[in-house]
Amino acid sequence: MRYALITGANSGLGFETALQLGREGTFDRIVLACRTLAKADIAKAQLVTLCGCPPERFDVMVVDVSSVESTRAAMEKWAGDASGLQFELVVLNAGRVGGPLLEHSPDGLEISYAASLAGHYVMAMRLLKDDLLTENAALVIAGAEAARGTLPGMTLYDIWAISEAEYDGDLVRGMTALARGEAPNAYHARSNLATLKAFAQWWGAGLARRLDELERPVRVFVVSPGGVPATKGVDYLPFMMRTFVRLATPLLVAAGQAHSIEKGAARYLEMLDRPASDSGKFFASADGKHVGPLVDNTPLYDHFHNADLQDAALATLESLTHESML
Repeated sequence: MRYALITGANSGLGFETALQLGREGTFDRIVLACRTLAKADIAKAQLVTLCGCPPERFDVMVVDVSSVESTRAAMEKWAGDASGLQFELVVLNAGRVGGPLLEHSPDGLEISYAASLAGHYVMAMRLLKDDLLTENAALVIAGAEAARGTLPGMTLYDIWAISEAEYDGDLVRGMTALARGEAPNAYHARSNLATLKAFAQWWGAGLARRLDELERPVRVFVVSPGGVPATKGVDYLPFMMRTFVRLATPLLVAAGQAHSIEKGAARYLEMLDRPASDSGKFFASADGKHVGPLVDNTPLYDHFHNADLQDAALATLESLTHESML
């Protein structure tokens, strides 16, 4: 039996990923991880209709990945009920875009760090510890071209400089302060988003390296879905920017700066066929682009292959979630 798990599966890229898997028919069960049972049930009903699948092809997991407690409880429940079930594919897709004003999760994290990183880290650790992944399973973490730090208005925070100036050069303390929105003068919504997407690449690459050291045959990929305006993430943008993106979407697509949600989701699923030698790599559009074929972006920028940043990202998530690394 082939099983897949997708977070944020009730809308946007998560829903589309589940739909493509359902239509393909090669997975026996697709678990829709959603914040509420109502959202999950609605998504399941829609997916069954759209793909013409039997209802048994979809299952639900109720989990709020912006809450460490909710994520841990959901994974403990699933492990208790799994009866030997293992996932071949896990897509850690859910997330939030921070607004113009700093907002915190129940755990005291900036909301986009909570929803995009902390809960997903807990989920990955529990999947590994409870043996809920098949041999050579694909663990896909949502990334973005913004992680390069080259988009206008979306420069990366200089974590080295912040850590040196404020935290005695301790990268973990610097990253922790950013994740909590506590670093001095360091909350700007768009730069915050770019930096947390770089953080996703760092912890994904660090995890892949750690699994290789432990000889655990699980593949880890960080994948950008590319420029996809038709997602729920747009809803969290400031009003003027949200309006602009929605009005400009046809122009962005025509200009080759964006593509369909179908193409974005297909990028996640492309990882099923990637070899173990690609584990730990960051796949996104070619440098300077937001659409087109996936390219390994890891060699393009120094911060993508910096082991110190990777180790610090993992240590930060371990500290923030109290979920130990393997």
